[in-house]
Amino acid sequence: MPPQLLQCQPLWEGLRGLLETWAKQTFGDELPASFSDRSLIAGKGVTEQFSERFGYICLPHSAVGLRAITFDRFAVTRYASLRLKQPADSLEGSPDLFLRLMADRPARELWKLITDTIAISAPLPEDFSVVDPAGVPDAIEADARLLKVVVSFVAEDDEEGWLLEGGEVPPEIQLYFEIESLKAYANAIEASAAARLKAGNNGQREHMRKNLRRSTIGLDAVLDRLQMTIADCSRLQVGQVIELPGAEPGVLSLCADTMNGSVPICSGELGTWKGQRALKLKSSLLESFVQEISEI
Repeated sequence: MPPQLLQCQPLWEGLRGLLETWAKQTFGDELPASFSDRSLIAGKGVTEQFSERFGYICLPHSAVGLRAITFDRFAVTRYASLRLKQPADSLEGSPDLFLRLMADRPARELWKLITDTIAISAPLPEDFSVVDPAGVPDAIEADARLLKVVVSFVAEDDEEGWLLEGGEVPPEIQLYFEIESLKAYANAIEASAAARLKAGNNGQREHMRKNLRRSTIGLDAVLDRLQMTIADCSRLQVGQVIELPGAEPGVLSLCADTMNGSVPICSGELGTWKGQRALKLKSSLLESFVQEISEI
């Protein structure tokens, strides 16, 4: 089975859910569905299955999407016994034609449920029907590439398995999908999920950007900087004069607190404005600092 399909969990979980819904409607019990086989098969192999099981194809016929459904005898007998309100063992000798006609209804309901839920083919008309493949020659092309999905209605690690009275063997159905349309559907699911994820990430990024732009940063007007040993700092006293050889009268550096420490971002001139001390900028902001802000 192509990994692209095997790993498409939304596809399989969706299919599992609708199968369990169908089983509840058909058999009247909550029956977990498990995929016992998912593999590629040629159309010739599908037609061989029709002679061993109760097979159904859809009319109007389509070369894409769901191509065929088969039920095993246990599933068909169980459904017929529930409809007729008779023990399952009383139907053991029933003709195949009788059992097939009894199972037409659940086959049609399953086909419609799958087609309506998994959009891999055109919508079905209201008057569509499911029929015996034997009445439609070449319904499945011999060289067709199909995906065979085998579904058992039995819970894993459940010793009782098939929970209905008198049903020692769990029912099994087989679904046959045209592989390319199923792969296209899986691609559409992945693309939709990626688009939602991207939209979510963009929303989070925009929210973070707004928060960062509303945040504050410390700015210091620095006249000069000195390097001193820890020992020299410990000997500083009140009244001591410290020379500032690099200081220029009225000229200061505007420094910003960053994750890398205090960084000079521009120079300015000390003065007054409206009776308060002020710093008038005399140079452009540091380019790397502006670049970081523009990326937020």
